[in-house]
Amino acid sequence: MEVELTRKGPADMDTALQGAMRATRTAPPFRQASELVGLLYLCRTTSVQDGVNAAVDRLPAEIAAIDIDFETRDLDDDWSAFIARRAERKAVAKAERALRVHASKEAS
Repeated sequence: MEVELTRKGPADMDTALQGAMRATRTAPPFRQASELVGLLYLCRTTSVQDGVNAAVDRLPAEIAAIDIDFETRDLDDDWSAFIARRAERKAVAKAERALRVHASKEAS
């Protein structure tokens, strides 16, 4: 996973992306949760994501040929969704605990 929070100039972005792609060549194939399955670029702002996508379009053929799943996503969108799911799970767990306590009192 790479995280780009500020837009880099084209040359620096190309260097960063190509380095991340090259690193995937030495990773073992996915067999366990701790092994590489793809390259995810988390970006903040459309401008940064556009810079990453432009660098993808400029990849040299030997790097573009690396067989790896690649995706760019918006960090803020993903983080907001994560926080919302977490709050929902906490609310459900709290409601379940309240039901268990209530049932215990009725049983005694």
